[in-house]
Amino acid sequence: MKFRSDKVSDQQEREVVEAVRALSALGGGESSPAPPAHYWSNMIVRVNNRVDELTSGKALSISWALRVALPGVVAIVSFLIGLHYYVPEETGTALTTVVYDLSEEMLDSMLVLSSTDDEPADAILYADPFEVSGAEISEYLISTGRIAGLIDALSDDQVGELLASLDSYTN
Repeated sequence: MKFRSDKVSDQQEREVVEAVRALSALGGGESSPAPPAHYWSNMIVRVNNRVDELTSGKALSISWALRVALPGVVAIVSFLIGLHYYVPEETGTALTTVVYDLSEEMLDSMLVLSSTDDEPADAILYADPFEVSGAEISEYLISTGRIAGLIDALSDDQVGELLASLDSYTN
């Protein structure tokens, strides 16, 4: 509701009321003719007929179909169409989605690095990130400088092999 910005005084309101009363007096006072006598005697019968028509089986079934069944069918069909067309297909692992979210340059450098191995270039996209061999763990620990942790994780035979490989590098 919007309030009027200009206020109407009591005097102006009285003038408007008197003008409306004068206009209604000019109209003649009689608004419409009275209905004939058979209108009132026949009214109960007509009302009962209309109620019977509205509560018949046919009217109820059409009403139920329009109010309940049709919207229900439309909702179910819409849901099935949505399931068929809008459900994403599961492709690859979570690593695949992360790799595809990378920039072009980073993805190219990863593919170049992975293609230098004996594996194909797209093997990194389908590899399980939690399958790590002992050699890869050793290389990681050596490259990051965590040699103390590496020695604790290696068995005696592996330490011997490590020392032998280091001895071959020094000679």
